[in-house]
Amino acid sequence: MASLVFPFHDPNNIETKFLKQILPILKENFENAFVSITPKTLIMNPEAVSFLKEDSFFVVNENPEGSLVGDHFFASYKNAVENSKPDQVLHLCYTDRLAFASLNYKEIFFNHIKIAEKESFPTVFTRSKKAWVTHPKNYYAAESMVTEVGKVLFDSPLDYTWCQLSLTAGLLSELMPKLVAHDLVVTSQLIFPLRNIIKTKEVDWLSWEDPFIFGKDPKQYKLEKENDPAETEKRMKYVLLEINFLFEEYKKLNKS
Repeated sequence: MASLVFPFHDPNNIETKFLKQILPILKENFENAFVSITPKTLIMNPEAVSFLKEDSFFVVNENPEGSLVGDHFFASYKNAVENSKPDQVLHLCYTDRLAFASLNYKEIFFNHIKIAEKESFPTVFTRSKKAWVTHPKNYYAAESMVTEVGKVLFDSPLDYTWCQLSLTAGLLSELMPKLVAHDLVVTSQLIFPLRNIIKTKEVDWLSWEDPFIFGKDPKQYKLEKENDPAETEKRMKYVLLEINFLFEEYKKLNKS
């Protein structure tokens, strides 16, 4: 069976209850989970930390104070690579989306996972048109810009702000030296070298998970996020960094 790999940021003990709920399902479908706990979670949610450490299904690493989101991703990948055989399939994901898909799209989600495990190439699961419609428009507009830049520069319409990626531990190990960002650009740095070989699978189970996780009315919460300047600014900060990364890679390729 394949393994899960994800950073774990849950200082307010919101996602932990879902992780506990889906744990029996995860154990049926995955060998283990490599979990990278953020510093804020370590301090504010010791109950969740104990839960993870006490179950052998989870292979846990703790991130030091001052580490950033890119560091947390990198640490989870390092943990997985060091504790897996090269041919082990790894599913790089997020806790909230994992819970949402497992509880709302169980059959098709795990069917897609099993298919990816049998394929010989890496697979990126991306949001279908139906899934994108559920997201706030500012989310879609911002992240689509990264995809469009990649399409224009490299003729590669990839979702550089991907939500789930499947590949072998051996391939991930080869890519690790390229992951130097301390922010979310690490997601683009990981998928960029794969642009010519990766398979893209559009899925409905990557619909917007937040209303389900936070117990909100989907329409009202979507409208709230669309009209929140702080939310748009948050998206634009990492999107512009990822676009800049693609332009830098374009310059490198054209110098050679």
